[in-house]
Amino acid sequence: MKSIRDLKFWLKQALWLVPCAYLANFIYAIQSDQTGGTFGDTFGAANALFSGTALLMLVLAVILQREELEQVKEERNDTRDLLKGQEDFNATQKLALDRQIFEQTFGSLINAALTERNRLSVEHMVKEKIQKSEYFYAGFFSARLLDEIADGEDLSTLSTGGNNGLADKNFIYVSMLVHMFGLIENSEIDIVTRDSLHILLKSLFDEPCAYCMAWYIVRMSIIHTEIELFETVFRSYRLIDSLNGKPLEAFLTIKSDFKIPS
Repeated sequence: MKSIRDLKFWLKQALWLVPCAYLANFIYAIQSDQTGGTFGDTFGAANALFSGTALLMLVLAVILQREELEQVKEERNDTRDLLKGQEDFNATQKLALDRQIFEQTFGSLINAALTERNRLSVEHMVKEKIQKSEYFYAGFFSARLLDEIADGEDLSTLSTGGNNGLADKNFIYVSMLVHMFGLIENSEIDIVTRDSLHILLKSLFDEPCAYCMAWYIVRMSIIHTEIELFETVFRSYRLIDSLNGKPLEAFLTIKSDFKIPS
């Protein structure tokens, strides 16, 4: 860059030689005793110098254009860096916003699920006797329905009977838990947070809930309802370990393709 600046300096200085040469040549020609032809010939050297200077000016123009292009290139690179920084900022901002939305959604869901669980777990006093809660009976009748399947009862008939209505008391609660599982799996959160939330969610799947899940999966399999997420939760949290006896036998008979995790 220093050599280019030096070249520009000397090129600019050389531009002064043209008027100076013409002026000196004109003064010399006037003071000399020359004919008209000879007087005109005295400007030949000045003309040659002018042509050389024109070439120097062309070189200077090329150098200036090159510098301008270099400046444009630098500005373009600066703009690219600025845009990249803006993209990184937008990506970070999006992650923060997505995390905030996830936390709010998950928090609302777990509060709603716990409220529903508390409602279902209320034990009423009937004739001075404490009755089991709807939550307990939902798991109880889910296990009974699976027992009846193991005994050869028709599944389509059981899915529309009275016991099915009692087993369905926990369906909204279980669906909330399953939805939260999907929310955790589809969110862009770090692995530590993900594992912690799975531990929290798994603690809500007790034995009555496991029997309800097994019955819902079996029932939905015959009406071709989307049950993939239900099965994924059932498998991931090893809820099948809570089943035993005839309910387990019935589940594995209907869901013969169900793979028990090792």
